[in-house]
Amino acid sequence: MKKKVRGLVLQGGGEFGAYECGVIKALYLCYPDFRLDVVSGVSIGAINAAVLVGAKNDPVNTLEKTWLERFAVMDWPSPFGEVQYLFPPILGTPGMSQIRFDSFLAPFRATSIYDTSPLLRTLQEIIDLNRLNTSPTHLVTTAVDIETGELTYFENKNQRSPFSLEMVLASGSLAPNFPMTRARDQRSGKESWYWDGGFSSNLPLTRVINLLEQCDNGNEEVEREVFIIELFPMRAHLPTNMLEVHNRIIQLLFSSKMKLDQKLFNQFDSYIDLMHLIDGKIPDEVMDEIRQNDKAFNAYQSLIGHRKIKYIVITSTRSESLSGAGDFSKATIKDRIEAGYQDTFNKLDELDLIPV
Repeated sequence: MKKKVRGLVLQGGGEFGAYECGVIKALYLCYPDFRLDVVSGVSIGAINAAVLVGAKNDPVNTLEKTWLERFAVMDWPSPFGEVQYLFPPILGTPGMSQIRFDSFLAPFRATSIYDTSPLLRTLQEIIDLNRLNTSPTHLVTTAVDIETGELTYFENKNQRSPFSLEMVLASGSLAPNFPMTRARDQRSGKESWYWDGGFSSNLPLTRVINLLEQCDNGNEEVEREVFIIELFPMRAHLPTNMLEVHNRIIQLLFSSKMKLDQKLFNQFDSYIDLMHLIDGKIPDEVMDEIRQNDKAFNAYQSLIGHRKIKYIVITSTRSESLSGAGDFSKATIKDRIEAGYQDTFNKLDELDLIPV
């Protein structure tokens, strides 16, 4: 049996991140020897990814307990519970955020509605930074530099600058709700202010592809696959009112566009097959000429360095709308975790990927 390396990509989506928890739970249960070589996340996906890589205790159990015991709010009693989704927790969310009253007293001087110091305390309590920075799993989170507008990658394998919890908060600093976060750019060493990485891209896939291709020194015999969790499906019903219009706009802005890229990925696979076919048949005199041209040789090495990767996309089938986006009730979080769990088993069964 060929060796297999795996990646996991976690989208941003606020409280919908509980769905990702359910997917992760199913993957680890379905594959007893499941291990991840690369994990990337943005926004709530970055929080889930950091817990998965650096939890002090069992990562899957820690992740689920964090959602149910630290992020969830108390369920309202019946019959009020039926409309709880219409009223987000105005004062904040346990273990994640708390209201900034100064944002109401001086709204034109405030830069956020909530304070995320509770989230920092939660991460400090459940994550071992040494374990996270020395983990064999390569962690990647993304954030947007507010001043330059550029997407920044934070990684736990950076030799010059260790990964910090501020890099998780930076990825989840969704303005205007959450405050900007100051963190160190690992490439330049400069301290900068960041907002949520989802403002630039809500599917941090590119870096995962590059890292998976490099696994095992690019060994062609190694099988490479990446699990992608889509919280915002591309398809939806035609909106019939302004709330549904707003909801659909957000879905389109933050969806992964994975289906739009699938044809391109398939085309790349055919190019990779072609390059491997002709690589060993290039005449020596032609190779000598390529080596003597730095640009041509670099392009040649880049082409033959690409590897085929299998993409497994798990898309939420749960009907969600922005009217329920602030629903952190324990019952709803349980439902989202269960939905991710069931969707994962259904997808793996459909693809015949469940081990016998």
